[in-house]
Amino acid sequence: MRGRRVWAATGAALSVLTTAACGIVPTACPAIGWTNTVVVTVSGSDGSVDAVRDVAVCTGTGCTPPAPSDPPVLPPEVAPAPSPTSTAAGAVWRLPVLMGTPDRAVVELRDAADRPLLTETVRTRWIRYGGSEQCGGPSTAEVTVRAPR
Repeated sequence: MRGRRVWAATGAALSVLTTAACGIVPTACPAIGWTNTVVVTVSGSDGSVDAVRDVAVCTGTGCTPPAPSDPPVLPPEVAPAPSPTSTAAGAVWRLPVLMGTPDRAVVELRDAADRPLLTETVRTRWIRYGGSEQCGGPSTAEVTVRAPR
């Protein structure tokens, strides 16, 4: 009878250890990187939207959009498209950013002479469309800013 209790206790301990070990083992994520995308819709009157010739986005804490003369943060193969897509809601710019998904970003609208027309902090809500919950993956945030008159 005593032998059965020892085996039962040993089996229970092994079961607890096995279950606990499963929670300790880290998930192995592939050593890759990606870019996220901020989709900026510029709304307003036709004239004010047409005055916007460039859009810059900065993510992270204490950031400001890069100046036109700053070197690009991203490699040329992921540089933003030079012109927006026109929609009924306004002009839509798709801008790649680094892997982070902060809850705020700074958007700057610029005119043809690269002068800032508007600099605004916006809230971002990221939607992951690749990768996994454990390892992350490419995400998109959509924001709207109103062009000044």
